[in-house]
This record gives sequence, structure tokens and C-alpha cells, in this order.
Amino acid sequence: MNRNDFNIAFVGGLFFAQRMREHGYVTMLDPFTRKYGERMGVLIYIPALLGEVFWSGAILAALGTTSQTKQYSCRAIQSVSTKSNLLHVVYTCLLALCIILRFLIMQK
Repeated sequence: MNRNDFNIAFVGGLFFAQRMREHGYVTMLDPFTRKYGERMGVLIYIPALLGEVFWSGAILAALGTTSQTKQYSCRAIQSVSTKSNLLHVVYTCLLALCIILRFLIMQK
């Protein structure tokens, strides 16, 4: 996140967070759903849902193409962690590596 993104998020939170809490809104789409109705709320939700689905697909594709790099980085973390007796880091990295390999095998 660059500095400009942080400033926009800060100003938005400064002006809208209290109002949204007072009305009991959970998401940014709730005010539009209340104002324009359930049907328009669903239509507004569809692009957000598609964005999340495509973003997740892109992340999984990127993980698949960089799996070799992930394996090397996990091996480096394991060697450093075992020398310093941080076994929980090793176990976490092994779990992440197993999950990545599982998804890669399922993808083929």
C-alpha cells in the first residue's frame, strides 16, 4: 500500500466510520442496499463477487508459477529455523508447502 492509498483510507475512515457504526452497517454495500433496495444491492454485489473470484484465481495461478521459488524459500527458512530452534516456523512452512503442492497436483 503506497502513501496515497493510506491517505485515502484514513480520510474515508475519519469521515464515514462513525456514521456506519451508528447505522449498524457491516459492509460498504449496506448503505446502498438500504437506500436502493435488495434487488439493487444484489446487482451491486455481483461485480465485487466476480472481482474476488478472479483475484483468487490470479493468486493461485501466480502461486503455481512460482512454486519452485516457494520451495527454495521454504528450504532456506527451514535451515535457518532449525539452527535457531524455532521448530514452529519449520512446521508452519512445511504445512504451507504441503498445501501448495496439493493444489498444484489437483490443478494438473
